[in-house]
Amino acid sequence: MVDDAPSPARSGKGTVKQSSRMSRQRRTEWRVGCLFVAPACAGFIVFYLVPMIRGVQISFTDWDLLTSARWVGLDNYRALLRDEHFGGALVTTLIYVIVNITTQTIAGLGIAVLMQRISQSMVIRSLLLVPWLVPNVTVAVITLFVLDPNVGLVNHLLSMIGTGPIAFYGNPHLAIFTVALVNSWRNMGYTALLIFAGCKPSPQWCTRPHSSTGLRYGAHSARSRCR
Repeated sequence: MVDDAPSPARSGKGTVKQSSRMSRQRRTEWRVGCLFVAPACAGFIVFYLVPMIRGVQISFTDWDLLTSARWVGLDNYRALLRDEHFGGALVTTLIYVIVNITTQTIAGLGIAVLMQRISQSMVIRSLLLVPWLVPNVTVAVITLFVLDPNVGLVNHLLSMIGTGPIAFYGNPHLAIFTVALVNSWRNMGYTALLIFAGCKPSPQWCTRPHSSTGLRYGAHSARSRCR
């Protein structure tokens, strides 16, 4: 009788080949991941990290942009702390951040829940991104017209219920709240789509164990989805 059981040598070679294939696949996935992340990293470095470092460096100098910068150390920060307007500017910034983030998150969460339970139409998702895609200058012009105390639509509706015209941008107590809410309206659709995407369950092939069968199944599913 011939014994068909695989020899230890063959079994060892198969394990080595399988490990080599998995290692090559991991390296390939790592390279592809780096290619996808590279544009975002380059944009962050060029438009955020480098200007931030340069701004911190300039803050320790006295520079009028026309002559050479003169190193002054912490003098600018001492003058800032002695400035009578610094406290008010800090409070205004905190109010803007709190109102903007709070309203944007609550509104985005509500819209995401409605999209999940009522409609998942691609048209609705596209319409939610329209305010986010509109340039800031256009948003400013539209809101200036809509909130105008004389001819604005909002004040016209308020006059119908007996409320006098309100200068949303002209009132020092309402201006910061108006700017924060306008920015929240502009970005809440994008926030809603992020929350909506996070609520979606992960595909089964993403959560399978990293066995050889699971890897083959995941790769096959990914290719079929891309088609």
